[in-house]
Amino acid sequence: MRVSDRQLQIDYLRSMNLTKNRLSKLQEQVTTGKEINRPSDSPLGTSRLFKLSNQLGNITTFRNNIERAQTSLDMSISSMQGFQSEIQNVISDLTGLQNPTVGENNVRAYSDKLDLIISQLFDFANTDVDGQYLFGGTDDSVKPFALNSAGTAVQVNSQGIGGERKIRIAKNIDQKINMTGKEVFESVWKQSGTIDSSAAVGTSFSKTGKIDGADGTEYDFTITYTKTADNAYELSYSYDDGSGTVALTQTNDLTFNAATGELETVDGGNPSDIRINIPGNKIDFKIDVADLAESDSTSVKTRLNVKANIFNTLLDIKENLSNGQLPNQEQLAIINGFNTHILDKISSAGDIGRRLENTTQLLDGQELELKDLQSKERDVDIMKAMVELESQQFNLNLGYKISSMILPKSLMDFL
Repeated sequence: MRVSDRQLQIDYLRSMNLTKNRLSKLQEQVTTGKEINRPSDSPLGTSRLFKLSNQLGNITTFRNNIERAQTSLDMSISSMQGFQSEIQNVISDLTGLQNPTVGENNVRAYSDKLDLIISQLFDFANTDVDGQYLFGGTDDSVKPFALNSAGTAVQVNSQGIGGERKIRIAKNIDQKINMTGKEVFESVWKQSGTIDSSAAVGTSFSKTGKIDGADGTEYDFTITYTKTADNAYELSYSYDDGSGTVALTQTNDLTFNAATGELETVDGGNPSDIRINIPGNKIDFKIDVADLAESDSTSVKTRLNVKANIFNTLLDIKENLSNGQLPNQEQLAIINGFNTHILDKISSAGDIGRRLENTTQLLDGQELELKDLQSKERDVDIMKAMVELESQQFNLNLGYKISSMILPKSLMDFL
């Protein structure tokens, strides 16, 4: 088959254009150092780069979350350590006051010192960083702890004192980053486990534990659950003050979700702690029912974190010292118990910090791997590109020489 000169010209021009395009692309790659400079260079590669870029962006967000969290967590640990140090000093001083040689005047004088310590303890408990109260839970609108108007007991101002602050540290993984004022400084009687959903209406059962007043008096405290309807219970309370069982007038209504069995409401509202405050007996604690659920059996466990509120106990001791009266052994036991408790919370905060550090190291490793994949997908092999560039330039120059053989001759060629 005969190949016309016209066909040779068309094929030549097509080849020259392809060579020029390849040469231009290689020059751009060598200049930018990137193999993909626009989506059309590699639609599949661009899609992969987009996914890798999103993953790297998420890692940056996770790392920033962790950095901010570590700052507030370090401050929380520092505040708890300061609180614990003051408590340790109080234990040492109160133990020293038990010495029979200590005069009544010295006992009264220590009341003033203890007053200053209590003030310092309130400052630790109300520590804030950039307007965020570290132990205020999720409520930053007001200092979480303060004295009542009479100056005789602590009052909790924060509505979200038990709220947990969480950050996203990985895809679908949230990490608690705060120590709540509730878990650190308040006396909490936690109820957990299951209640038999098949029990008849009117069925009741009780859980009994020991609670201390701020004056060191120990009470047997009983919570009674009575089924009032399907998925509904009434809580009532009673305590033994030593003269017989005294029923409290306070009751609370619990409602469980019929489908999931989880606690749905307390007194018609969102599940919340139930505060028991009996000023006459200096009892002040919370009942936490958040972990209760309905199931096919009844198995409710109780756990008390500290026997009495530490602030109220210290305030009661201070008042007694001002009258020349030493703290009793039960009060000393409450303070020692709280000292152990806050050391545990410092350790728990340290565990959170270590997890954040480990996560940061893991994110750093993931970032390096993703950047390596990104580089392999996007960046050009300079040496290879330079060799290819030289080859394409040679082909172009060769094409120019061949063109003189196949392009139409002009009249000048015959002169």
